[in-house]
Amino acid sequence: MTESTTDTQAAALAAAIPGLEAALRDAAARAMKPDMPLLLRLGFFQVVVGYVRTIRQYRKAAGLPSVWPTELTLLLGSVRLFAQPYIYDSALTERQALRVFRIVNALAQSVLTTLPPLEKTKKTAPNPFAQTKTPPVVPRMPAVRTVPGTAGALTMDPAAMLDASIGEAVRAASGVRAMEPAVL
Repeated sequence: MTESTTDTQAAALAAAIPGLEAALRDAAARAMKPDMPLLLRLGFFQVVVGYVRTIRQYRKAAGLPSVWPTELTLLLGSVRLFAQPYIYDSALTERQALRVFRIVNALAQSVLTTLPPLEKTKKTAPNPFAQTKTPPVVPRMPAVRTVPGTAGALTMDPAAMLDASIGEAVRAASGVRAMEPAVL
């Protein structure tokens, strides 16, 4: 019993859409009439925006696709284009200009709601924990090294070499010479 009530409601909403679309066409035609006072024209622009919202809700409730007929989308686009120059009218008061800005924005949003939804491309989010490259291999110093001019292998301790070079640098800076063996 619930399904038949829902189907009946959806059918009733779908049947009402052509009448709402006709009212939208009439409001759009009146909004674009020449020689109309600005405040009246702004009222018609608002009515157009209201009809777009209502038709969109009816289409959704009736289970119809969100895509509108092309001629209605083009009509809304022409209403938006007709309203756009009023933004630059220097004779408008601040309140009127603010109202025009809001209406032109609402008309632009209305045009977007009549278009088919954009296809979303699925992008994979980068994994911050995944390593993109293998880290470079750090070469190791050999533990035993043959020093040229010696008979055998000498072990070199890098820490001892560093201490020795720091000690020599300190002595050289302070003017103290290493004790030389006395020659007799």
